[in-house]
Amino acid sequence: MIEAEQYGEGPPLVLIHGSPSNAQAWRQVGQRLADRFRIIAPTLPGHEPSPGPLCPTETADMAQAVETLLAGIDGPLRLAGHSYGGNVALQMALRRSLPVDRLILLEPVLMGILPMAGEGALFAEAKALFDRYIAAVETQEPNAVSIMVDYMFGHGALGRMPPPMQAYLAAQAPVNARDVAATFRERHAPGAFAALDCPALVAFGGASPILLRTIARRLAETIADAAAVEIAGAGHAMLASHPAQVAAAIADFASG
Repeated sequence: MIEAEQYGEGPPLVLIHGSPSNAQAWRQVGQRLADRFRIIAPTLPGHEPSPGPLCPTETADMAQAVETLLAGIDGPLRLAGHSYGGNVALQMALRRSLPVDRLILLEPVLMGILPMAGEGALFAEAKALFDRYIAAVETQEPNAVSIMVDYMFGHGALGRMPPPMQAYLAAQAPVNARDVAATFRERHAPGAFAALDCPALVAFGGASPILLRTIARRLAETIADAAAVEIAGAGHAMLASHPAQVAAAIADFASG
């Protein structure tokens, strides 16, 4: 059984973190929502402080692990996911194993939407870059994690981070590379997103890479009942850099 942070009062709101990370990534946002929601923030398999040996894990496996944690929760769920956590949340909504009342996706890394939406060139560019990243991690290339970090957060981003964060990201690179590879293996049937039976909000940062902004917009266009919203000035690290704006967007949508 995976672990989760739980706090607050009200209807359940599940917050799923990205990769590499853990439940604490949502703390600044969750605390701003705890006066109206019961926050449930799981830590995904392999993302614990001491994850142990890695094994092949698909996004669907992550979704199932969260579903097991949530079994027995009363009432419909509000479900939010950031980055890879957005992929996990979307998988849960599509599987319909639990009642999902509202779905909030913050820059999901849903690579498969790109070729489906006619963005083949952008998909090929991303695939080439992340294949290089995965290979660098697997061969233990020095500073391999900078390939991912600098792409997602801007050139030189890793070097501007505090040394403890640099060390954490380097140590967690195998976990992240595993999750990145899983995003490219995800397969969804044509029409699956259009058949989603709950309202969805897809948010993206105004300063995020074009890859993430395009995925968000294309996914919002594909889901039957979805809206896209821009978090002005935010990048992919929006949970830390713009927690008030992210919390406000979630509260407005999840309270509906």
